[in-house]
Amino acid sequence: MKRTICILLALALALSLGAAAWASSDGSEGETVVDSLPGSTQIHIILNATDIGHYEGEDPGPGPGGDPEPGPSPSPRPGDVTGPGFEAHVPEDVPDEAVRLVVEVITDPEALDWFSASLGEHWSDTGVFYAVFYEDGSGNRLPAVGVQVSVTAPSGYEDLNVFSVSESGTATSLDYRSSGDEVAFTTDGSLYYGVVRHQGVLDEDTDVAPGAPDLELDMTDDELADAVITDEDREYLDGGVDINVRLTVEDATGSVAPADVSAVESVAGDFTVGGYIEVELLKQVGDQPWVNIHETNKPLRITVQIPERLQGHAEYAIVRVHEVTATVLPDLDSDPTTITFETSLFSTYAILYHDPEPTATPEPTATPEPTATPEPTGTPEPTGTPEPTGTPEPTGTPEPTATPAPTAVPAGPGGVPPTGDSADAAPWALLLAASMIGLAAVAFGRKKKD
Repeated sequence: MKRTICILLALALALSLGAAAWASSDGSEGETVVDSLPGSTQIHIILNATDIGHYEGEDPGPGPGGDPEPGPSPSPRPGDVTGPGFEAHVPEDVPDEAVRLVVEVITDPEALDWFSASLGEHWSDTGVFYAVFYEDGSGNRLPAVGVQVSVTAPSGYEDLNVFSVSESGTATSLDYRSSGDEVAFTTDGSLYYGVVRHQGVLDEDTDVAPGAPDLELDMTDDELADAVITDEDREYLDGGVDINVRLTVEDATGSVAPADVSAVESVAGDFTVGGYIEVELLKQVGDQPWVNIHETNKPLRITVQIPERLQGHAEYAIVRVHEVTATVLPDLDSDPTTITFETSLFSTYAILYHDPEPTATPEPTATPEPTATPEPTGTPEPTGTPEPTGTPEPTGTPEPTATPAPTAVPAGPGGVPPTGDSADAAPWALLLAASMIGLAAVAFGRKKKD
């Protein structure tokens, strides 16, 4: 008994969960949370599903020969899905494996951010989005092609766009029909669809006349919008009105007013005027006529292709002439075949070039040839140290030679040998005797005193 009760409770729980996830075949609604849609891990949706019924043709009875003829193949029976603000009508051509059509209303903020990134500039952050697909008996998603979807557009949707969006985020514009606030479109097999208020788009292009150099705007869409869009223009964009901007160029060489030529030559300096071009900026709001823009809010960055006949020079510049006032605009790029400049005024422009005079390079003086370095002479081998000579044996002391006997001096007169002085010695003898007596007297006197 207890086992039977448990089984019944389990069945009741399974049925209650199934009822919360899917509506019955009469189109009643349920709510769930799905975590498999791009842009969000928890997308709160209102889920509407209708089972697609199948029917068998009537059996016509036996054919000739009694063999029964097969009845017609099963055919899908349309099953409409209704929900808040929409209706979906199932076509007759439905895949055989499809058992139900599912329409999910997507309102999660993160999912809407994903749609915003996918649609880009084509919408003004206001819209309603749906996921439309078939399911097979195992709950697998199948593409839904040819489903007719009718949507009640929110108030203020005077200008609409309808897009299909693939799971990879690729948006495709769809044709739609509108009557009052009702918008109808046909699914193309994509998973997601959006009915959005149209956001006006700023578009730009260039128009180059024959004989004029090519040119282009070198800036982002946001930079261009800041430069050319006024507050009134932004109101038009928000209201779904597109705005076009066009940059035109014509060859003006030979048709420039003399006053403009004089103005250019007065600021050219060492540059040579190569030619003139006329550059204009035009703007069109919706279906209104094109109008000239003589001055922008901010400078535009423009790149001009240098004509082939003027290429090959060292320097280039652009001179703008506006109301007979000439202004030199330097070349902002390093490409030798283009000139890039910034300007907020549009009228006549002159292309200038310059080749500096080459400075004479002095002839280099001849470098003298270096003298050959003599080969180093070899280091002489050291001579051997001479063997010391033997100390000579001392020679014997020579025997003294005998002093020769003096030769006899012949006697002088009186028999006295001569002394070499022939003077008389008597006076000197008397003087010596007197001196001796004097010395003796002195010595005796000192002794007596003592």
